Amino acid sequence: MVSVKKQNRFGQSLFELLVAVSVIGIALLALANLVGNAISANTYAKNRTLAISYTQEALEWLRGERDKSWPQFLAQSSLNPGRLWCINELNWGSSGSCGGSTIDGSIFTRTVTLTRHDLLRIEVTVVTTWTDGSGTHDTRTVMVYSDWKTH
Repeated sequence: MVSVKKQNRFGQSLFELLVAVSVIGIALLALANLVGNAISANTYAKNRTLAISYTQEALEWLRGERDKSWPQFLAQSSLNPGRLWCINELNWGSSGSCGGSTIDGSIFTRTVTLTRHDLLRIEVTVVTTWTDGSGTHDTRTVMVYSDWKTH
Protein backbone atom coordinates (compact mmCIF):
# COMPACT_ATOMS: atom_id res chain seq x y z
CA MET A 1 0.00 0.00 0.00
CA VAL A 2 2.72 2.42 0.75
CA SER A 3 4.22 2.11 -2.73
CA VAL A 4 0.80 2.80 -4.39
CA LYS A 5 0.45 6.07 -2.55
CA LYS A 6 3.91 7.17 -3.71
CA GLN A 7 3.01 6.40 -7.34
CA ASN A 8 -0.20 8.40 -7.09
CA ARG A 9 1.63 11.37 -5.66
CA PHE A 10 4.26 11.14 -8.40
CA GLY A 11 1.58 10.99 -11.12
CA GLN A 12 -0.31 13.89 -9.63
CA SER A 13 2.80 16.07 -9.43
CA LEU A 14 3.68 15.22 -13.07
CA PHE A 15 0.19 16.34 -14.12
CA GLU A 16 0.53 19.53 -12.10
CA LEU A 17 3.92 20.17 -13.73
CA LEU A 18 2.40 19.77 -17.23
CA VAL A 19 -0.44 22.16 -16.37
CA ALA A 20 2.01 24.70 -14.94
CA VAL A 21 4.28 24.50 -18.01
CA SER A 22 1.26 24.90 -20.30
CA VAL A 23 0.02 27.96 -18.39
CA ILE A 24 3.50 29.51 -18.43
CA GLY A 25 3.83 28.77 -22.17
CA ILE A 26 0.49 30.43 -22.95
CA ALA A 27 1.42 33.43 -20.80
CA LEU A 28 4.78 33.79 -22.58
CA LEU A 29 3.08 33.62 -26.00
CA ALA A 30 0.61 36.30 -24.95
CA LEU A 31 3.46 38.45 -23.62
CA ALA A 32 5.44 38.05 -26.86
CA ASN A 33 2.34 39.07 -28.83
CA LEU A 34 1.88 42.16 -26.65
CA VAL A 35 5.55 43.14 -27.06
CA GLY A 36 5.29 42.70 -30.83
CA ASN A 37 2.16 44.86 -30.97
CA ALA A 38 3.80 47.53 -28.80
CA ILE A 39 6.87 47.65 -31.05
CA SER A 40 4.67 47.89 -34.15
CA ALA A 41 2.58 50.69 -32.63
CA ASN A 42 5.71 52.54 -31.54
CA THR A 43 7.23 52.30 -35.03
CA TYR A 44 3.99 53.52 -36.62
CA ALA A 45 3.80 56.46 -34.19
CA LYS A 46 7.42 57.41 -34.93
CA ASN A 47 6.85 57.23 -38.69
CA ARG A 48 3.60 59.19 -38.47
CA THR A 49 5.33 61.92 -36.47
CA LEU A 50 8.10 62.13 -39.09
CA ALA A 51 5.53 62.19 -41.91
CA ILE A 52 3.63 65.04 -40.25
CA SER A 53 6.91 66.92 -39.86
CA TYR A 54 7.75 66.42 -43.56
CA THR A 55 4.25 67.56 -44.53
CA GLN A 56 4.58 70.69 -42.39
CA GLU A 57 8.03 71.36 -43.86
CA ALA A 58 6.53 71.32 -47.38
CA LEU A 59 3.72 73.67 -46.34
CA GLU A 60 6.23 76.13 -44.90
CA TRP A 61 8.36 75.92 -48.05
CA LEU A 62 5.30 76.52 -50.22
CA ARG A 63 4.34 79.50 -48.07
CA GLY A 64 7.81 80.91 -48.65
CA GLU A 65 7.50 80.31 -52.41
CA ARG A 66 4.19 82.14 -52.39
CA ASP A 67 5.69 85.05 -50.45
CA LYS A 68 8.69 85.32 -52.82
CA SER A 69 6.56 85.73 -55.93
CA TRP A 70 2.85 85.18 -56.31
CA PRO A 71 3.04 85.17 -60.14
CA GLN A 72 5.68 82.40 -60.09
CA PHE A 73 3.71 80.45 -57.49
CA LEU A 74 0.59 80.86 -59.61
CA ALA A 75 2.50 79.59 -62.65
CA GLN A 76 3.25 76.32 -60.83
CA SER A 77 -0.45 75.66 -60.45
CA SER A 78 -2.85 74.61 -63.14
CA LEU A 79 -6.45 75.35 -64.00
CA ASN A 80 -6.80 71.59 -64.41
CA PRO A 81 -7.00 70.00 -60.96
CA GLY A 82 -4.59 67.25 -60.08
CA ARG A 83 -1.19 68.48 -61.23
CA LEU A 84 1.11 66.45 -59.01
CA TRP A 85 4.55 67.64 -57.90
CA CYS A 86 7.14 65.44 -56.24
CA ILE A 87 8.54 67.77 -53.56
CA ASN A 88 11.07 65.50 -51.87
CA GLU A 89 13.90 68.03 -52.13
CA LEU A 90 11.81 71.19 -51.67
CA ASN A 91 12.17 72.50 -55.20
CA TRP A 92 10.01 72.64 -58.30
CA GLY A 93 12.27 70.14 -60.07
CA SER A 94 9.87 67.32 -60.84
CA SER A 95 6.27 67.24 -61.87
CA GLY A 96 4.43 63.96 -61.74
CA SER A 97 4.77 60.92 -59.55
CA CYS A 98 7.82 60.52 -57.31
CA GLY A 99 8.62 57.12 -58.81
CA GLY A 100 10.82 55.76 -56.03
CA SER A 101 12.39 59.09 -55.07
CA THR A 102 12.31 59.50 -51.30
CA ILE A 103 13.02 62.30 -48.86
CA ASP A 104 16.73 62.20 -47.93
CA GLY A 105 16.96 58.44 -48.56
CA SER A 106 14.23 57.75 -46.00
CA ILE A 107 11.09 55.64 -46.47
CA PHE A 108 8.94 58.75 -47.11
CA THR A 109 7.76 60.31 -50.36
CA ARG A 110 6.06 63.69 -50.48
CA THR A 111 3.74 64.96 -53.20
CA VAL A 112 1.99 68.27 -53.65
CA THR A 113 -1.10 68.91 -55.73
CA LEU A 114 -1.81 72.51 -56.70
CA THR A 115 -5.31 73.38 -57.83
CA ARG A 116 -5.97 76.93 -58.99
CA HIS A 117 -9.48 78.08 -58.09
CA ASP A 118 -8.96 81.51 -59.62
CA LEU A 119 -6.14 84.05 -59.91
CA LEU A 120 -6.38 84.77 -56.19
CA ARG A 121 -6.55 81.31 -54.58
CA ILE A 122 -4.63 78.08 -54.95
CA GLU A 123 -5.61 74.95 -53.04
CA VAL A 124 -2.55 72.97 -51.99
CA THR A 125 -2.69 69.32 -50.91
CA VAL A 126 0.48 67.87 -49.39
CA VAL A 127 0.65 64.09 -48.96
CA THR A 128 3.56 62.31 -47.28
CA THR A 129 3.48 58.54 -47.81
CA TRP A 130 5.42 55.63 -46.32
CA THR A 131 5.21 51.86 -46.46
CA ASP A 132 6.06 49.45 -43.66
CA GLY A 133 5.26 45.87 -42.71
CA SER A 134 1.60 46.63 -42.09
CA GLY A 135 0.95 48.45 -45.39
CA THR A 136 1.02 51.91 -46.94
CA HIS A 137 0.19 54.95 -44.81
CA ASP A 138 0.00 58.67 -45.45
CA THR A 139 -0.55 62.04 -43.88
CA ARG A 140 -2.53 64.60 -45.84
CA THR A 141 -3.03 68.32 -45.36
CA VAL A 142 -5.05 70.71 -47.50
CA MET A 143 -4.48 74.46 -47.36
CA VAL A 144 -5.59 77.38 -49.51
CA TYR A 145 -2.94 79.98 -50.35
CA SER A 146 -3.76 83.45 -51.63
CA ASP A 147 -1.93 86.56 -52.74
CA TRP A 148 -2.18 88.25 -49.38
CA LYS A 149 0.25 91.05 -50.28
CA THR A 150 -2.01 92.65 -52.87
CA HIS A 151 -5.45 91.83 -51.46
